[in-house]
Amino acid sequence: MQFQIIHTFPHPLLMRQTGPCVSIYMPTHRVIHDQPKDLIVYQQLLKQAEASLNKLESTPGIKDLLQTLHQLKDHQPIWNHQLDGLAIFASDQEMIMYQTRTTFTPFAVVADSFHLKPLYAYFQHQEMFHFLALEADRFAMYEGNVHEIYPVPLPEGTKMTLKEVLGSQVTENYQTNGVYGGSMVGSNFHGHGGKKDDMAIDKEKYFRYVDRLVYEIFSKPNPVPLIVITPKDHQAVFVQVAKNPYILSTMIDGSFQTIVSTHLQTDLKAITEARFLKGVHHTIEQYHQQVQHHLGSHDVDIVAQALMQGRVDTLMLQKDYVLSGHLNEEQQTIHRWPIEEPHTDDVLDDMLQLALTKGTKVYILDATIMPSTSGVAAIFRY
Repeated sequence: MQFQIIHTFPHPLLMRQTGPCVSIYMPTHRVIHDQPKDLIVYQQLLKQAEASLNKLESTPGIKDLLQTLHQLKDHQPIWNHQLDGLAIFASDQEMIMYQTRTTFTPFAVVADSFHLKPLYAYFQHQEMFHFLALEADRFAMYEGNVHEIYPVPLPEGTKMTLKEVLGSQVTENYQTNGVYGGSMVGSNFHGHGGKKDDMAIDKEKYFRYVDRLVYEIFSKPNPVPLIVITPKDHQAVFVQVAKNPYILSTMIDGSFQTIVSTHLQTDLKAITEARFLKGVHHTIEQYHQQVQHHLGSHDVDIVAQALMQGRVDTLMLQKDYVLSGHLNEEQQTIHRWPIEEPHTDDVLDDMLQLALTKGTKVYILDATIMPSTSGVAAIFRY
């Protein structure tokens, strides 16, 4: 069986009820000499999964599933190139893995569906952005999230530089700029001469052009937040002329060089977390208001019933809270069994998966900000 590294969520395998399903979460190390530590953790978790699978030894496909799980520990390329966390999902048909830039608490479970809560918590922070890297006389576009940013080509023939946009109208100082370094990324731009007022006018004209172009080509057809990466001395000018409603008020001080730096990741992580928490706090305020009108609850059974009936608008689940059992949508009941049983997972995880099929908005939250102590809180549609 092939071992696949996946980067998108959710993968079709994760949403199929293919049981028995093995889910393993573990911390990993980027440094290759720490690889033996990762293998020890994996083997410990594999023993837990194997104990549950052995109870199903008469089930077709179990031997093949166990063989695949054991083969993984001898697959050196996987262990030689790890990040900070690894999520493994295996059935008798397929095995996929997610390498993540966040660590996981070691966890293994065998159930009739995959355990998705930690992985969803990881991906819920990955809001997509457009990025405008802007200099005084040129720009470039990128898109991505807090973990991955890649360049986006513009339509052929698009005017990119100030000189191309203004043509003969460009101030002489810009016309004599030298680009040193051989390429746009990481280059330094040097001006020669005066006419600062004329140059300021040129820059405003150019920034207006860039703003309109980015809106028409990127923001209008795909309205995601736009983050501007530009030196501080350009920010006030761009804010003054820009009309694109998707530009975030928080800009990143930098240049084309910043795109490939850890400085950008740090700033972007702060922006992403602040936006996520702002949304969460607004949702929690709504929750407390709706509870007073009987349109919200933290009772697990009440929330489960509402979820199965498609009445939950927003669902909040506690990240490290595990309620052993199984949510049976057909019978409209919760079965509470020990998690060691091979058909049993986390009721909260079953709620998450059901919510994803119902169009319910889901937040996975730390205990410190959860608005309840039951592991669950929900806002109802009606």
